[in-house]
Amino acid sequence: MIRLGAIFCFAILFGAQAVAGQAEITIYEEEVRFQSAPVQPTPFQIKRAKAKGIELKPKEGLTYTAYLAVPKDRQNLPAVIVMPSGDGIQENHFTWIRQLARAGYTGLLLDPFGSRGFKTYQEGYIEIFGDALAAYRYLEERPEVDAARIGIMGFSLGGTSVFKAVANQTLNRPKDVRFKAGISVYPQCELHDSYGSPLLVMAGDRDKLINVKACENLKLQNKENVSVVMYPGGTHFFDNPAYAKQADLRPDGWVKPRWYDGNDYDPEILIDARKRILSFFGEHL
Repeated sequence: MIRLGAIFCFAILFGAQAVAGQAEITIYEEEVRFQSAPVQPTPFQIKRAKAKGIELKPKEGLTYTAYLAVPKDRQNLPAVIVMPSGDGIQENHFTWIRQLARAGYTGLLLDPFGSRGFKTYQEGYIEIFGDALAAYRYLEERPEVDAARIGIMGFSLGGTSVFKAVANQTLNRPKDVRFKAGISVYPQCELHDSYGSPLLVMAGDRDKLINVKACENLKLQNKENVSVVMYPGGTHFFDNPAYAKQADLRPDGWVKPRWYDGNDYDPEILIDARKRILSFFGEHL
């Protein structure tokens, strides 16, 4: 179970150093809420309403719930939006934003499902990339964030949204929105003509929940700004201890996940992935 509920703010002192030679970083975590821009009526809706003598007004935007991990008492920070997998917010997603904060980033874990009263993607269709745009706008206004250095990282369904974040041909991305770098972890790989920002894709070659061939093809295309890492033997959820087959590696209060069978937590892959992620953002953010 996720341990974050009501709004809170607390500081945690971590023993690990983000970078060799640097002082230990104190981070704080906070549950935050913010609203997306009002939803404007379409020209067709306006025309129909006008014919009936009705004046349409914009609908109130969605109120999002998200979780923030920030290095304490630091300014001008790069930031990373973390988009969860289709099974909803999981403990490993919190681990990622904490690790990002320890490395000197503002980490924002967005809850696109819970914000709508859902638990997983199966409870209703959502345009998750639109949610990433709302998170971008929120981070732009945060006083400790350098708005020119906002990246994105996503897992599974959330990872697929990363392609639209960094591709050049994304039609519904405002011109003033530029994700400086993106990382996509075990996504459904999308093939775009070109990418305006660096993209790192990581997936396992035994993943039965994605189109592995599409990711392998993306790697073979050797496109500018795109790096693809395919882990031999890796599956979906390789970073999530809830999928460990060894009981002693599972979290306390473990409940068997829905997609447990056929997917494996892999500590060795995770160690390599963590190094690549921090190195990639360190270079591009």
